Amino acid sequence: MKTRTLFLISTPLEAHPDNFKILPEALEIKSVHAPREDRYVFEYDDLTEELKKVLDGLKGEVSARWTSGAVYEGQNPFAARTPAGLSVVVEKSEDTGDLCPLINTIAPTSACIDAAFTPLPSGSIFYTPTPVPPQLSFLPLLSPEQLTSLTTASYLDLRLSPVTKTLTINAFFPLPPASSAHTIIRPSTHPVEVGVLGLEKPMEESGLALGGLLHQVGHDKKLEPVMFGFANRHHLFPGTFSVDTIKPTGLHPKLQLKLKAKRGEMKPPAEDCTLNAFFMLPRQVFVDKYQISPSNPQLLRELGIRGINVSGEADLEQPDWASVKWGSTLLAELDPSKESIEVPLHLRYLQPEEGRDKMEIQVAAPAVFWACGGESEEAGRLKQSPFERRGLGWEGYFGEMGEGVVYHHLALAGESAYTEIEVPVMDLAYGEYVKYGTAVVVMGGFLWVLMKTFLAGGSKKEGEKKKQ
Repeated sequence: MKTRTLFLISTPLEAHPDNFKILPEALEIKSVHAPREDRYVFEYDDLTEELKKVLDGLKGEVSARWTSGAVYEGQNPFAARTPAGLSVVVEKSEDTGDLCPLINTIAPTSACIDAAFTPLPSGSIFYTPTPVPPQLSFLPLLSPEQLTSLTTASYLDLRLSPVTKTLTINAFFPLPPASSAHTIIRPSTHPVEVGVLGLEKPMEESGLALGGLLHQVGHDKKLEPVMFGFANRHHLFPGTFSVDTIKPTGLHPKLQLKLKAKRGEMKPPAEDCTLNAFFMLPRQVFVDKYQISPSNPQLLRELGIRGINVSGEADLEQPDWASVKWGSTLLAELDPSKESIEVPLHLRYLQPEEGRDKMEIQVAAPAVFWACGGESEEAGRLKQSPFERRGLGWEGYFGEMGEGVVYHHLALAGESAYTEIEVPVMDLAYGEYVKYGTAVVVMGGFLWVLMKTFLAGGSKKEGEKKKQ
């Protein structure tokens, strides 16, 4: 196993040599106030037999991503966002069969089955809106302190690669409230690298650059200065969005997105960019793709939506308890001239509950971003970025923009990455009344039809007698 800890500092003083103490098997940082990324790379021999079996059977890469329900501030180069909860993107759809036992291990409440995956333009996806971090205690090389630390991350990325035969975990921790000291100890089992880096002026407009210090704990005798530039696919955009529901919700709730640029109007980073929102909708709600379609341009203009792509549970009449799929994904192209966007949803028939007539459904806030076309020759450099995040769920929808496509992400404003939707549900206490009431209505309707038929027949006979 290899580990890397990167502190993304904002002031050069935190990279001053006096701020560090090099010990034989540790590195002490006296004071640092910075976001942090921890990276763990597990080689094949580091994995459990269960993970080896899964990895041996994979045809393509698998990316599992968990995002906390707490709103956090992103930083370049860690700008990419996914909706809160756990999503698993499978590069090759035939790989889904062996993954559910692993998914149910790291997220016990997910109830994953092979048939629950839904298609993407390339591969398949499974999602559960769980706010609970993945359980990684089955990885024996992670210490109790490391496992505890991972539960406090804003997001966790797990990537299984059948090419390199590795499991890679990336954990991002946002800017803490105050400065603190850190001691990074090198265990006897694997090497540890520490980086204390800050953003520098890049050589290219579309790229990023980092400069600062690197140190191999327990190996290097001094801190090594470093500066490097790289192409980066994901960037921060100077704007925010918020999500709420339009009251009352009822059977047809509406989500409202409010967009706000930090300076002036919501202008695209380049001419060929589109503004998009990527939702992961639990199976209790869905979007009617026939309602929001190009054949209804007036409604689209009113909603502030230019087009949609929906994939997943598409049966409009199927009740919640009969749905096998986890739900559906929605990619909506937004009108950037609108400050408020509406997304109409529909509620599936929900399982009746004992003692209540309302329940709350959690819908995660979408990822909102500009997608901008890029030069095809740039694609190779983007893939080589040390901070490349792929398997986010939406990339396949932008194939026409070329492999050099880049994304500029808006930050989520508010206190929670979930929106609570209050919806009606039948109270089982009134089930008998509904049953008998329905029977009375049906019987009454039958008698009414019978009476009308009898009267119509009598009138016809009377008319025939008069003619005679």
